[in-house]
Amino acid sequence: MAQVQKSLLEEQQETMPGTDPAYEAWFRRQVEDGLRDIREGRVVSNEQMNAEASALLKTLREKATHS
Repeated sequence: MAQVQKSLLEEQQETMPGTDPAYEAWFRRQVEDGLRDIREGRVVSNEQMNAEASALLKTLREKATHS
């Protein structure tokens, strides 16, 4: 995980030189939070996310046709 985090941070720094320090701090927190979520099992599979998104779209379409 630490290597993934380091790679993400290095990649971000390489692609956005001279980035605002506040943005860099925010980006680092986001990466750290995401990696913590993975370590603690707070993840959703692609299949589960696709099923949830499909159900939401179906609900929204049904509501739109009844409006």
